[in-house]
Amino acid sequence: MKNEKGITMVILIITVVLMAILAAVAIKTGGNSLDTVKLQNFNYEMQQIQGKVDAIYEKIKLGNDDYIVLGNQITDSEEAMNTLKNVKGINYSGLLDSQREEYYYQDNFTYYRYLTQDDLKNLFDITSEPGDMIINFKTREVISVKGFVYQGRTYHTLSDMQ
Repeated sequence: MKNEKGITMVILIITVVLMAILAAVAIKTGGNSLDTVKLQNFNYEMQQIQGKVDAIYEKIKLGNDDYIVLGNQITDSEEAMNTLKNVKGINYSGLLDSQREEYYYQDNFTYYRYLTQDDLKNLFDITSEPGDMIINFKTREVISVKGFVYQGRTYHTLSDMQ
């Protein structure tokens, strides 16, 4: 009988291949888990802002219209305007610039306000960094300007996530 010590080369290669497969599965699962946690964090931030907007909405219902003009005009940010157009499905194609402005002021978009991340921190005492938001205090609508990309889809509102 031969004196067999150690492992054969075939067993070593099989072990390395199995370890590589397990590592790939673990990395993929970990990456998905991290994305899921980031989505949950974005959802929490949006809920936090929504709660503050709901409280302001109640004050507006009681007659305090001071809150309607918080933040900046939506036209102060080109990115915010583009996000609002995409989320609300507004199509300005075929309109002249003068007509676009007239169309903008004729619809309800005059109530949308653009709040930077600093505005949100100062006005709402929010400690996280949710990014810039578009808020309509009359309809309690909250829209993230940048949104959150998860599995190839961009989420801008809480209703997008449901």
